[in-house]
Amino acid sequence: MPFCPKCRGEFQDWVKVCPDCAVELVDKLQPPTPKLKSTILMDPLVTIATFSHSEEAHLNRAKLESEGIDAFVADEYMVNANWLYSIAIGGVKLKVKESDAEAALSILKGISEPIPEEVSASTKSIDEHCPKCNSTYVQYKMFSLRPVFILWLLSNLVFGNYGGFTLPFLKRKWKCHSCGYEWKAEKRKSSKEA
Repeated sequence: MPFCPKCRGEFQDWVKVCPDCAVELVDKLQPPTPKLKSTILMDPLVTIATFSHSEEAHLNRAKLESEGIDAFVADEYMVNANWLYSIAIGGVKLKVKESDAEAALSILKGISEPIPEEVSASTKSIDEHCPKCNSTYVQYKMFSLRPVFILWLLSNLVFGNYGGFTLPFLKRKWKCHSCGYEWKAEKRKSSKEA
């Protein structure tokens, strides 16, 4: 019985050409050549940075890819579904191949700190600087977020999703984003008083 050398199909004696492959049939098949296993192991992915928001992870991924390093963002959909999951799963992860991890970390270290937005008067001021590290990356905080969040949570438990509001707790402090130091705002003397 003849065989097709390409698809290895078996045919009747009167068939001379394989109808599927259009190849002339042979009387005896060669043993199949074993497929060589790849000697290169897959390079595993390692997490090099975690972020609270997927936007930050994608900005850093884009920077790495512009430098020629393949980068992947993991757990972004879970965090986008509910922002509280970010704490539970460890945030949005930026992953690279293990062989690229060292180069990727050096690229990410080269990215400068974010420049604070100068949208409102409560953000970075030219006159203000941190008394501890002398950084100008400071922000005026008017409210304490922890008590506001606790009141919001309690009002939602009591009133449900339909009611309740929180009264803000005034904080009135400056915070340095470089070293984390906080200090009370001092009243400035006007030019008339001086």
